[in-house]
Amino acid sequence: MPIIAFEGIDGAGKSTQIRQLSIWLKNRGHDSLVTCEPTHQGYGKRIREANPRLSPLEEREAFVLDRREHVETVILPALRSGKVVLCDRYYYSSMAYQGTRLSSYY
Repeated sequence: MPIIAFEGIDGAGKSTQIRQLSIWLKNRGHDSLVTCEPTHQGYGKRIREANPRLSPLEEREAFVLDRREHVETVILPALRSGKVVLCDRYYYSSMAYQGTRLSSYY
């Protein structure tokens, strides 16, 4: 089964489209898992709750660690069980957001 990532800025309609696709898949007999990045787990929670915002280097590291944990504990088990994984943001968002922050940092 595939992983489908929805990328875009806040308010672009990612959550709406994920919900619609999840319903569409269910109506056709496919199980799906809806997930997001940053997650609500350890590192993702740190990213979400950081006030003030983490430095660009700390943020990049937190996103890398969050993705590793996300893949190992959520995404791969879902894929192995035959589910379609629908993810609100993934790799390309990291490249866009953290890449921009890091380029302005140096």
